[in-house]
Order: sequence, then C-alpha cells, then structure tokens
Amino acid sequence: MEYQENIVAYIDFLGVSSDLMSVEHDMSHLMGKKIMFDAIRNLITDTIREVIGDSITLYWMSDSLILSSPLLFSIEEPLEEKIKYIEDTFYKISVGAGICQCISACQIYFARGGIAMGPMISSKVSEEPFGTGLVRATELEKELADFPRIISSAILSPFALKLKNPINDMKMYVFDINLPFIDYLSFAEYAHGEGVDRGDGPVRLMLAGHAEGVHDLVIKSKKNPTLRGKAKWLLTYHNLHIEKRGGFSDLIVDLTID
Repeated sequence: MEYQENIVAYIDFLGVSSDLMSVEHDMSHLMGKKIMFDAIRNLITDTIREVIGDSITLYWMSDSLILSSPLLFSIEEPLEEKIKYIEDTFYKISVGAGICQCISACQIYFARGGIAMGPMISSKVSEEPFGTGLVRATELEKELADFPRIISSAILSPFALKLKNPINDMKMYVFDINLPFIDYLSFAEYAHGEGVDRGDGPVRLMLAGHAEGVHDLVIKSKKNPTLRGKAKWLLTYHNLHIEKRGGFSDLIVDLTID
C-alpha cells in the first residue's frame, strides 16, 4: 500500500440526503429513490469509463462520489515531466467531474464539489479512499464552493486555465473573482449515455433537462428564501452558458429573482 500524491475530486449530490430522509420510514418510496439514483450512478460511471477509460478510480457513497488518480512520477524526473503528469491527470479528473455534474444536474440533482491535490493511500476500487488529498477536496466543497459548482484548488488553477473540452472546443473552466469552476454544461455532448454524439438532439435533451430543473428551483425560491442564492447562481450560469453556446435560445430560462 503506497501513500502518494493524487488529484482528487469530491462531489456532493445536493438534495439526495433530504430525499432519503423524507422517505426513510416508507420502504417502497425508499426503494424507488434508490432505483432512480442507481440509474443515474450507472449512467455516470458508464459514460466516464467510455470517455476516459479506467485511468481514474470512482468511489460511490450514498450521496457523493470521489474521483481520484495518482500522479505517477518519481522524484528524479525532470520538472517538465512532473508538470505534464499533473496536467494530464488533472484533465482526466476534470472530465470525469464535468461528466458527472452534467448528467446529475440535467437529470435530477445539482451537485457541488472540489478538486485538490494531495497524498492518498493507493487502494482498490472497493476500498474507502484515505488521505489529505480527499480532505482538501472536501474542504473546498464545504467551505468555498458555495453554489452548485465544482471548484479547483488554487494550486491547480493555472492548469484549469489551459483546459478545453475536445468535443466542442469550449473552455472547461469558468473563471470568476475566486477559484475556477467547471463549466459542466459544456459536457452535454458526452452526457446522454450512448457514446459521443456531435448532433444537436442529445445535447438539446440534456440542456432542456437542466433548464427545467433551474426553472423549478427559481419558482421554489420565491416561497423559500433559503434557496434564492443557489437559484440565482444557477439561473445566471444556465442562461450565460446557453448564450455562449448558441443555437438553443429557446432554452433560456426567462425568469428573474429579486
């Protein structure tokens, strides 16, 4: 068992816990929730494996997912080679996290998370991840992400600046005044579960699902002030992405939040 540097993503599916708690004494509804979440989980796993293979480890929990991959370089290797390893590994983790967030958000659950670098104990897929890399990623999600977004740590931000989605050449990360976050809707081409498709049909289906989820959340937020921050952020993000992408103007969510 080795303790080595990894790049780790911790992703929390927002609303899963409250959904499970609301039906904890109703076995039929609980099983229905489990079947639904299992379907999303299988779709995410299959799509990640299809796009980037087995180069990253996926560890599922009831309402979250951990992605990790070791940085396979030695101390003796030149700095340029080490940087290349970090770039390649960060790219794979970012693609996996983007696919995960896109599928989940366009189906039913928005997600929030963090991506960080740090030591982890190398383990089999079935074993629980352990190490400070996971602690750092979890702290990013809990303390700094704030909204339904997956942010990168400061040390990885320069690498995020370079990343583009190869299927549509869109930038993989959005930069704001704080830390960069994944532009997860840029993964809509991947996220329909039937292989990579450059056609508009599957992409429209994913973006329409996201528009519906954002619309419903904005309506709910008018009666529940605690949801307004999240709803406002998602509304702004969704509409800006649709405008940037082009060709789907009918999927703009035409609502406002005071």
